[in-house]
Amino acid sequence: MSFTISGNNEGMVVPKNFYLQNNNKSNVGAGIIDSALSNEDYGFSISDTVEMMVASQMGARIPEQQAAITNANITQGALTQLEITMSMLSKNTIQPFNQKNALTSYEISNSNPHAVRADLSKGGTSGTLDLSIGVKQLAQSQSLKFGGFQSGNDQLAAGVLAIDFGSYDKTGSFTENASSETISIEITAGMTINDLANEINKSTKDLKATVIANSDGTSDLALMSQKTGQTHAMRVSTSGDPSLQNLTFHGASTATATQARAATDAIYTVNGIEMSSGTNRIEDVFGLNLTLSEVTSGEVRIGTTVSSQGVVDNVYAFVENFNAMIDMFNAFNAETPNKDFVGAIYGSDVAELIDEEFDQLFAILSPDGSALKDIGITRDPEGRLLFDQDKLSAALQNDPEIANKILGTITKSSHAGVAIDSIGQAMGGDHTVIVTRAPEKAKLTGSVLASHVVIAADRDLNLKLGNKEVSIHLSAGTYTPDELASIMNKEIHLAGAQGYQATVEDGALSMTSFEYGALQSIEVFGDVAELGLTAQKVTGVDVAGTINGEPFLGDGATFESQFDEASKGIKISFEPESIPLNQPIIISTSQGFLGNLDATIQNIKISTSLEIKEIKSSLDKTKDDSLVSQLEALQKKEQYYYNMYYQQFSGISAALSEMEGTIKMMELMFEDND
Repeated sequence: MSFTISGNNEGMVVPKNFYLQNNNKSNVGAGIIDSALSNEDYGFSISDTVEMMVASQMGARIPEQQAAITNANITQGALTQLEITMSMLSKNTIQPFNQKNALTSYEISNSNPHAVRADLSKGGTSGTLDLSIGVKQLAQSQSLKFGGFQSGNDQLAAGVLAIDFGSYDKTGSFTENASSETISIEITAGMTINDLANEINKSTKDLKATVIANSDGTSDLALMSQKTGQTHAMRVSTSGDPSLQNLTFHGASTATATQARAATDAIYTVNGIEMSSGTNRIEDVFGLNLTLSEVTSGEVRIGTTVSSQGVVDNVYAFVENFNAMIDMFNAFNAETPNKDFVGAIYGSDVAELIDEEFDQLFAILSPDGSALKDIGITRDPEGRLLFDQDKLSAALQNDPEIANKILGTITKSSHAGVAIDSIGQAMGGDHTVIVTRAPEKAKLTGSVLASHVVIAADRDLNLKLGNKEVSIHLSAGTYTPDELASIMNKEIHLAGAQGYQATVEDGALSMTSFEYGALQSIEVFGDVAELGLTAQKVTGVDVAGTINGEPFLGDGATFESQFDEASKGIKISFEPESIPLNQPIIISTSQGFLGNLDATIQNIKISTSLEIKEIKSSLDKTKDDSLVSQLEALQKKEQYYYNMYYQQFSGISAALSEMEGTIKMMELMFEDND
């Protein structure tokens, strides 16, 4: 094999002298002289002599360096493959199986899966269930239709179309949905209805627009919300040319705007108790997720019973995927090298570290003292898992949740407003959280405005929302507060400040961030009396409190414990509207085998990533001390010796050639005398 800097010899480790036989013969000049001036009669070859002299100076350093570079490429390839495989094991196997619904042995029965589909929630159920579900109404999204157009090519006057999402009360008053952004579309003079529909579709995924051709030759613009529920009803407003008023809808149908379908919540019953939901997907009803598909005339019976096969299948899949990763590691750590990176990391520090990490992992017992062997899992001398399916099936009959207790990560919170996202390296057991300050959004509200605001002369409202500066130009004219909010939202959107929105609250302009925390900020540069706004800056507030008596400061509405050793690594999300202040909340954690395995893999990946980084650095030809730079230096040194010895020995070769010519001339003279 010829040497290349990026070559890996098909993934097979090479010995130090591997490239010796392919060592590049650089003594081209000496070879030419040898061909032209034959000294074979005198037993002298300049090529052989120069090669011998250069070899005495260089030894095998160049082929050894070439072998080192090839082996570095091979090691890098092996570690990269191992890292990818571990990441896939974590993402596609460990994380999906590290959930109660994957490790508890319950089977769902359903009398009408076409009307109501049920599956185990992430938290899973406990014990058997027998539920009666009735569906009175499905959640629907709103559809609106705007008429009065001769065709889809009707041209519009200039202005702005603004679409907000929220809910209408019985009096028709509209309340914006705080989690939805205003959709603002600038209408340029001459834009057609078809153009407007295309602009709406490009600006959002929450809404679909289309132009409908009617049988009488006229056309309608249809707006179809993609979100269900009463809180996702649309309010459509326009500003600019008065003719655009045909495209407004404020809760009631008009001569040009018709509600084709109302936004509704799902209404359903669970064991006779009526409930509602903004979507047809209802999460965690006694450990089940329900998907409503049809209105029912009677009740749908849904129950859970103990069934071990699903858990056995999941554990079997985990064991197989884990063993595939171990097989790869064992091959890469084999004593005898071969192709495909076999033996590529044998005897290395990183291979020893990986072995130690897995040995430590398998010494961990589950929180209740049961070992993996209690669910039929043992480990062979090669590090592979052996799985006795019958033993797990028998264990599940006695305790349907034994696999979850041993393999799964279990978290509990004494308050619904506090959720544990992950537990990191936290110690198992109870942890006490006290929230002393709730998280807040950044919010700036001006003074109450008149129903019609007069802008006597053109004005600019200059803002900074987070790290985005926004300049809003207001032309002289008369505006309603809602129209002003729509103009502001259009410019906010165009400036890329997507996390902020302007609204009207109790007659005053208000700007609010979508996210919580001190990183969210709203600043007004200069007073704008017409808008009821003064120069000021407001920021959000981060959640704060204590965990196990240690103070903490969160990031918005989340917190990751870093300083309390017992809870280090726990990530917590807080529900700002419901968390109680200055009251103890108990969160409980226990890390099962899968969680510990995932943590072990992340630790290993830190080590392999560092090793890969070092190898890449050693192959970086821009660095003076890299393997590649050292090879180049050796090759230059070798070329120097070739040049030097060529000059020395080429004179000897010429002298021998001259002597050979003299001898031949004398031989001819003597032959002539004869």
